[in-house]
Amino acid sequence: MISSLKTFVGLGFWIILMMSIYSCRKDPANPSQDTTCPQISGDTTNVSYSLAIKPIFEKHCISCHQPGNSMGNILLNSYQNVQTVALNGKLEGVIMRKSGYTPMPPSQTLPACLTNPILTWIHEGSRNN
Repeated sequence: MISSLKTFVGLGFWIILMMSIYSCRKDPANPSQDTTCPQISGDTTNVSYSLAIKPIFEKHCISCHQPGNSMGNILLNSYQNVQTVALNGKLEGVIMRKSGYTPMPPSQTLPACLTNPILTWIHEGSRNN
């Protein structure tokens, strides 16, 4: 009887565990579940620094690239600082993990929904709009 109870409890545990794992899985048919890639407001061919680029940097870059903690002596806490690395090619090199550049962020590759607006913004002249 105790053996049957242990088996039942163990089986119940695995069923609950599998259900919780499955329920956390992202549904490819429903990209709105993806919290990594926020909806970027505005025209995707005319990317705004303040609406699209700045929020990406605030979430993924500022913690290591701000005054008092400027990894690699790169500051990304203002438009001017971001524009500098955009215009000299470093920004594209690091986020696209090109040869000769230190990949950023180091722990993960940014998804295309984040790199594409940055690349568009760079190729449009890195305007402060």
